[in-house]
Amino acid sequence: MLSDFQSIQAIKSYVGGKPGERNPARLKKACQLFESMFLNELFKEMRKTIPRGGLIKENNSDGIYKSMLDQEYANHMAEAGGIGLGEMLFRQLSQNLTERPERMSSQQTQSTISKEK
Repeated sequence: MLSDFQSIQAIKSYVGGKPGERNPARLKKACQLFESMFLNELFKEMRKTIPRGGLIKENNSDGIYKSMLDQEYANHMAEAGGIGLGEMLFRQLSQNLTERPERMSSQQTQSTISKEK
């Protein structure tokens, strides 16, 4: 089970790398991790809507177990395709992977020239 901070660090490690390095597999894994984080937060908020009480009293260990179970559900859902958020992010962000560095540098040069005017 990853905490939110650990999840963010894991995403950064997949996205990070050498400048100019274009690795679609790393980006895909980062998008999948992001979707898993999103789904876990969704499950956490949905669980808050369930009324407490009943025949069996809950203790702290029940809450820990349920949060771990939600995290595993989120991980498995994201690996299986989830709700499509990871795939949409990957498609959007992978457009930057296919741009040529020369094109990007010419755009940066044009923006610098327009700022100077």
